[in-house]
Parts: sequence; structure tokens; C-alpha cells
Amino acid sequence: MIKREDTIMAIDPGINTGWALWDGDIIRDSGVIRRKKDKTLTEEKIYEDLYNKFYDVICNRIVQLTLIEDSQYRGDPTKAKSIIKLSKIIGIYMAVCFDYGRYPKLIHYSQWAGNMSAEMVKRRVKIATGKTYREHECDAVGMILAHQGLL
Repeated sequence: MIKREDTIMAIDPGINTGWALWDGDIIRDSGVIRRKKDKTLTEEKIYEDLYNKFYDVICNRIVQLTLIEDSQYRGDPTKAKSIIKLSKIIGIYMAVCFDYGRYPKLIHYSQWAGNMSAEMVKRRVKIATGKTYREHECDAVGMILAHQGLL
């Protein structure tokens, strides 16, 4: 039997980060945190902006569990730079959580989606919720549904 939490926040991190909030027995809120499009921003300013935007999402919400999708590096040297950036973003989101008394759990895609393709996840989320979500937002909703045994 899966222990169901009353409030869960799930994060699908990236330059555009999907998030969703489960409250009671429904997805109460969800969205996408988008990075500033200003190409003159330094990497440090981009990360600072993501920190502040993520803080704004979680600061006024009571959450029992925060799930953050972790990256999986599969040894592809062409992806090394991207995985480093994604790891920094995950670290930023974890720092926000720790700074404000939240203790996140890292979860790999395969842990919550198994062998499902992105398209299958999208279909299952739509069946479970009756809604269509944006790409990263859909994964955040899917993480919660899987954790609750509903995907």
C-alpha cells in the first residue's frame, strides 16, 4: 500500500521548470518557471533569477513532500555541458528547499515513469486529471500521480 501524502510539490527542473502541487486529492496548482530571455545576463544572474522565482512558488505553500526530478548522466559526452547546468539548477532548487525548511527527495525519471515514453506519460496524465499540461508541467503532475499510485 502506498502511503499518500496530503500535500506534495513536484519539480521537473530545467531552464524552463515545471512544477505541480497536490493538495488533498487533486492537483491544486501547477505552472512553469521560465528563465529570463535576456541574453546579456550572466550565468550567475540567471541562477539567481531561478532561485527567486522558485522561492516565489514555494514560499506560501504548506508542503509535506517535495519531489525533484534528478538528472541521469548516461555517459554521452555531447550532453556533459547540459548535465552540469541541470545539476546547478537542481542544486539551486534544493537550496531553496533547505533554506525554507523543506527537505526534498530526488527522484529519477525511471523511478516514477518506469519505461513509459514522454507521450505515454502525457496520455496517462490527461486520463487521470482530464487536463492537458505543458511539457515540463506535465512531468511534474506525472511525478505526483505516480507517487500517489494514480498514474
